[in-house]
Amino acid sequence: MKTHFHIFLLLGFTMTAGSGLFAQNLPFSLQIQELNHANVPALQSYAHAQHGDYWLLMAGMTGGLHDFRPPMAFPVASANDSIYVMDVADDSLWAAPLTSLPLPLQAQLSSTNPQFYQDGNQLYLIGGYGYSPAEGDHTTFPMLTVIDVPGLVAAIRSGQAMLAPFFRQISDSRLAVTGGHLEKLDSTFYLVFGQRFEGRYNPHNGPSFVQTYTNAIRTFQIRDNGQSLALTHFQETIDAVNFHRRDYNLVPQFFAGGVEGMTAFTGVFQYNVDLPFLNSVHISAQGARVENSFRQLLNQYHSAFLPIYDSAADEMYNIFFGGISLYHPDQTGALQIDSMVPFVNHISLVRRFDNDSMAEYLLPVSMPGLLGAGAEFFPHPQAPRFANGIIDYEALSDQPTLLGYVYGGIESSQANIFMQSTGSSWASDRLFAVYLTRDNPQALDPVKIPEISLSFRIAPNPGEDYIDATFSLNNSSHTTIFWQNTEGKILTEMYFGRLGPGEYAQRFDISDLPAGLYYLTLTTNHGQETRKIIRK
Repeated sequence: MKTHFHIFLLLGFTMTAGSGLFAQNLPFSLQIQELNHANVPALQSYAHAQHGDYWLLMAGMTGGLHDFRPPMAFPVASANDSIYVMDVADDSLWAAPLTSLPLPLQAQLSSTNPQFYQDGNQLYLIGGYGYSPAEGDHTTFPMLTVIDVPGLVAAIRSGQAMLAPFFRQISDSRLAVTGGHLEKLDSTFYLVFGQRFEGRYNPHNGPSFVQTYTNAIRTFQIRDNGQSLALTHFQETIDAVNFHRRDYNLVPQFFAGGVEGMTAFTGVFQYNVDLPFLNSVHISAQGARVENSFRQLLNQYHSAFLPIYDSAADEMYNIFFGGISLYHPDQTGALQIDSMVPFVNHISLVRRFDNDSMAEYLLPVSMPGLLGAGAEFFPHPQAPRFANGIIDYEALSDQPTLLGYVYGGIESSQANIFMQSTGSSWASDRLFAVYLTRDNPQALDPVKIPEISLSFRIAPNPGEDYIDATFSLNNSSHTTIFWQNTEGKILTEMYFGRLGPGEYAQRFDISDLPAGLYYLTLTTNHGQETRKIIRK
């Protein structure tokens, strides 16, 4: 059964996030310290769980950015074929090969970019992309695997040979997703965005693969009697324009008033152009809300992230560590756009105010290299956290506090290496401790958003025979207008190509449309706007 919860759209762009925004300081400072640990595996785009001081690591790749030549893209030799247990406190590492597990488990646990979520002592692992011996090709695995974290950690540390008793697995085609994220609110799991990728990657849309974005938020519950698993209450919400994204950051949130949810920050790729999104999607038990009033210019790809909530001020601080970004600062601090979307070393912060408005900051501390993409943040066991994993700012002291660690990901020798003749990348084995000092204000202005005027106007509205859409651009941009129904399905797509600055108009014949509500979305390289349309 396919059902839909309501999609709310925020309309228009704003240049500030609220009155007095530019006069406010960040109330803390952040420090990064590299740890010289010897027993750290090189991994990127992996899955993980924590049990006390122990980290459980699996899946992912042991090499760098995937090759663009189909025979060499995602080689089996670069797939992680071990499960690791790591103790950062005393620099200890234990490893177990996957070979004791059944073949379906081996295949999924050597995939890259699976979705995962730790709920107490259990790690839920969904999907992932990798080589399937059963199919003789690369695929996205339609699997849900539930892992007993304490049992598996103890077995690997003791050198136990048989690990299968700590895993349970079922197959469901609705879970064949990679590059998305898995979260949980109350008893409901959220499988957010991502794609299904079948075959061997190549960058020219050749015949070696079939790629299908889910364009969806999939929600479900898991019935588990300790032996068997089953999905229940499965629902799917589609938005073929705004949910067409993968390789992004899904960050737990407290919205205004302490409402719990999550935000999908940017990601790739826009429906009509191979550039990152700049908008975000807020998700709660009440539904999904597309945020077009704020544009995130930095850290568009999946990276290590750290969410912090100040309950006294009702503010969120979302910190992103390096990765890949459409914009980057030059030597003067001014932001420059690079459509190649390079590796970066900057650390940015998106601040959510008590009215749910948002602003972005470039922090004065940075990563010591072009790294962070496909990395993860591991909270310190003693760091004060809410039940959803967000750091509790009010519980911190005014002394430097170790909040956790950034580990792994891709490190690159140059900013742009994809399809270039020079440069290389590799999976990182570097480990960084992250400290925060509360009540140590920093005078930082928010990132200056490049001025853009879309001036998107619709008339007549309601309409009966036609709708005239007029818009203006003050920057050259690839430009598309999408018609969508209330279920998020694209009814019409009109791509105008790359338009220069100026005024434009387009008439749409709506005489054949059924009466009702529709959404008309104008997308450009620099942002988008959506209008509600009523057909009389």
